Amino acid sequence: MDYRVVTRYFRSSWFIRLVLFISIMARGLSRPASTTMRAVTGRGLAALIREKTGIRLVFSIMAVLLAVDFGNTLAEFSGISVSGSIFGVPPYVSLPLAALFIKNGGL
Repeated sequence: MDYRVVTRYFRSSWFIRLVLFISIMARGLSRPASTTMRAVTGRGLAALIREKTGIRLVFSIMAVLLAVDFGNTLAEFSGISVSGSIFGVPPYVSLPLAALFIKNGGL
């Protein structure tokens, strides 16, 4: 595939809307499912996994989830930094504002 075709594909507005829709739906569907599971069983994810498997597997899964969550946080903050710099806001202004926004629970 030619790089111009790929660039045109990724810059198209329908693709951007599709990616935003999928990311919003993924977050919107996973949180209620885990909340419902917690409310019904009275246990967290680690306790439910430990019930079926051993403690070593639970520790491994939780370590991987921690690493993935940390990487996701870094990716979100780098995206905030880049999008702020696109609009002329320096990273040393946009990143603390985003951290305060996240810490206070959003809007």
